[in-house]
Amino acid sequence: MMTPAPDPRRLEADRGGIAGPHVSPGGRRPSLGRLIRAALLLLVWPLVMQAQIRYVQEGSAITITGYAGLATTLSVPDTLEALPVTAIGEGAFSGLELTEVRFGTNLNRIGNAAFAGCYGLTKVTIPSSVTNIAADAFANCYGLVRLTIADGVTEVGDHAFSFCYGLGDVHLPNTVTHLGVGAFTDCRSITNVSLGDGLTTLGDTAFANCTSLSAVVVPDGVISIGDQAFAECYSLTDVTLGRRLETIGQLAFADCPISKVTIPAAVTSIGDSAFAGSRSIEVDAENRGFASVDGVLFDHDRTTLLQYPISRAG
Repeated sequence: MMTPAPDPRRLEADRGGIAGPHVSPGGRRPSLGRLIRAALLLLVWPLVMQAQIRYVQEGSAITITGYAGLATTLSVPDTLEALPVTAIGEGAFSGLELTEVRFGTNLNRIGNAAFAGCYGLTKVTIPSSVTNIAADAFANCYGLVRLTIADGVTEVGDHAFSFCYGLGDVHLPNTVTHLGVGAFTDCRSITNVSLGDGLTTLGDTAFANCTSLSAVVVPDGVISIGDQAFAECYSLTDVTLGRRLETIGQLAFADCPISKVTIPAAVTSIGDSAFAGSRSIEVDAENRGFASVDGVLFDHDRTTLLQYPISRAG
């Protein structure tokens, strides 16, 4: 007579395991000791990560200066040594193999090149506590696909997101007043841009060579558009300029196949070849500096030809 095989559930219980419906891939339930160790790891791991963060105290706040760990997912803590973490310093995480970063609620500044060259970073959410994104902060993050900037940010620095080739739609909150030089240069996957109503200045080359961008509405609050701000946006056909706009830099929309653009009444300065490549240029009847005839741009007296649309060439 054969002896019945022992019940594995009974054996596990005899060894101190926990009976229940969940089993490991090998068919055995985790022991109580393993569960405790896992729970402790979850509790200790954030402390381990914090221990690998380098930082300095500046007054009554902390600035992070670097990271010595190998984690690919990183959480910037709210506090260190009972002091608020308010800034990420220059190049603090530059070139690391990060795929995700979460920011603390006390953070108000992301420094120069803080995450530059983090090629594997795919998603960034800037919290409402941050007011300043400094120059090159996320430059050359080639894998960055999704960017969320909460209300609170007032300035996006020079080249802050330049060469983020995978970046999709961009939405700037109404709190942003200044967009720096080359802020989104060469972000070739951007198809839609929403510029907040608080924006007043668009820096030189801000969206230059964003080759997939098809339409842009410049808000009424914008006073100046810098040189080459949208140059070489080869898909840009639809442009609306805000009514308070005063200055349009040279080559601002060069090589953009804009079907028709209207120069607002407040514009007093248009740089050389600002609309080279456009099909038709109209001027608001109230403008005192410029005029248009059949889509051709002249000075107000119609004595000097300023821009001859490409559709009329040849």
